[in-house]
Amino acid sequence: MPPPGYFSSQVNKFLGSHVQRDKMARFVIALCRLLGEFFSKSKDKKELMEKLNAVSNALKVTRHSGQWLRQFPIINGLMNKKNISSISDICEVGARFCMAMYFTLKNMEWLVATKIMKGDGPALSKLAFKFYTYSWLFELTAGIERFISKSTRDRSAKDVIAIVRSTLLLIEGVGTVGWQKVNGKALALIGMSTSAYDCYSTW
Repeated sequence: MPPPGYFSSQVNKFLGSHVQRDKMARFVIALCRLLGEFFSKSKDKKELMEKLNAVSNALKVTRHSGQWLRQFPIINGLMNKKNISSISDICEVGARFCMAMYFTLKNMEWLVATKIMKGDGPALSKLAFKFYTYSWLFELTAGIERFISKSTRDRSAKDVIAIVRSTLLLIEGVGTVGWQKVNGKALALIGMSTSAYDCYSTW
């Protein structure tokens, strides 16, 4: 049995982290998308669709604001990384670089959306998701290389889950960019499942 106050303490700790709130917002956005996919063709669900879009758009703005300058810790980590000697190390550097570019471009998109800077918001978003996709391709390659290099005894379910997660996020990126048509419901489910797992793993 957990000690008294454990659950409330965990909730406060969880909600006190911006990263966890961001994951929860991503989950709700994906849920709204999934419901929208189901109700988009129903004429009597127009009001519900408007509410789902309003919630989703509000959370997207919140996430954009929260992602401001998130690339700098990533860049700092890249600058301090040493002993790059394996394929997984190289892929990890590539993944971090691409993710830093993703956040940089999303910051620029936010500046355009808030009229602080002139530019093509949709074009910036699409380019950002290209780097997002490349990032997860590198991450998936690194995960597979690490898994193969381990002995059978050292391989764990956590390694397999990491590979599955990277695969799902790669599919999400490919579908979002438009390189391959991916069903909207599938993209929504990917967003929900990966966000839920991220929240669970850090609970």
